[in-house]
Amino acid sequence: MSLSTRKSLLAVSICAMTISALAACGESDAGPDPMGPLPESLTFDGQIVGQLTEGLNPKAPSGRNPSTGWNRRTETRCSTFDSNYHGAKDDFVADIVGTVAGKEVTVSIEINLDSDAYKNPGQTFVWRNNLDGGAELYIDGDKEARYNHRAPGTDSRTLGADYSVSISSDRKSGTFDGWFDTGSGRSKSQETPVIHVAGQWRCG
Repeated sequence: MSLSTRKSLLAVSICAMTISALAACGESDAGPDPMGPLPESLTFDGQIVGQLTEGLNPKAPSGRNPSTGWNRRTETRCSTFDSNYHGAKDDFVADIVGTVAGKEVTVSIEINLDSDAYKNPGQTFVWRNNLDGGAELYIDGDKEARYNHRAPGTDSRTLGADYSVSISSDRKSGTFDGWFDTGSGRSKSQETPVIHVAGQWRCG
């Protein structure tokens, strides 16, 4: 066995044995998990009323798509990733997990890296359309399972002036103000805004 071959096998062994070495072998979550719940200040009105004050189960920022399909995400985390698998990161998602009115909820806020909100941290912008971003709300145990972002009196292509988002320069916090509809698979024209969420969020 040549020296170069032995070195290659040693590198593979080390990579498989430790998490830190595994991160060097491919893209993975970066840094240690945050300690303890994160401070949140999100107010819920409508079908669920209360305050989300702590981001539960916080995890280190991720470079992977956090999508879990229709399943509720259970980790508070910031993710910046390549949503189209074209080799360049183009999307940001903040997942905030907390408790409101005795139910565990997840607010997922998506901000496209090409959007005005992401390019101008600290400034609040109204989403022009779904290409700028979006949001989803999951309520544990709720029969609707998932609620989609929606402003009163609008369809899925034209969001109202009261639907806004911002992201801070740390790319880990920001503000949100928007409505969510029933999101149960009916056509957009049949869905009614039922839950309003507004305030400050933090995902890392």
